[in-house]
Amino acid sequence: MSLSLATAQTEKGRWTVGAQVGNLSYSSRADSKTTTILLSPSAGYFVAKNVVIGASVPLFYSYSKSTPPVQSSFNPYELTSTLIGLSPYVRVYFGDSKLRPFVNASVGYNKQWNSIKLGTQANKADDGYVSYGISAGAAYFINNNISLDAALAYSGGDQLNISDFFNNGLTQSKSIGLSVGFRLFLGR
Repeated sequence: MSLSLATAQTEKGRWTVGAQVGNLSYSSRADSKTTTILLSPSAGYFVAKNVVIGASVPLFYSYSKSTPPVQSSFNPYELTSTLIGLSPYVRVYFGDSKLRPFVNASVGYNKQWNSIKLGTQANKADDGYVSYGISAGAAYFINNNISLDAALAYSGGDQLNISDFFNNGLTQSKSIGLSVGFRLFLGR
């Protein structure tokens, strides 16, 4: 009985929904504060045993504010960055145990809006760009309908960067990070 429950989560014809948290942070120093949130809700359909095709919606928000001491030569600044995207993906699970390795590949399109106020100068920029990613991790199946996931992810693509902010340019961005999340398995 336990083997049939363990294999049923990733059978052809099931749906899965979930969310990954890639970055959730708040930092505060004497002269600056930064809040960053990256969340990616997703949904997918198992087209074959252990193979799911779906899409995620990356959502990103970051706010930084600096208030240097009065005697400092640095200007105060405020930076806000917001992003929303759509990233189709393919995920392949391996094995039938409660702890299953997986690999995930995605490519998507993101729209990003940035605004910066540096001293008395202000500027806004927005642009769209293609992103890509690959990750490897493991899913721990709590029961037939829920898994907890952790993955090491590599991602890249062009994006708006502070260094190119005042000329509205895109720069190549690459990153490696850890994400954690959960998945619900529906149907059958």
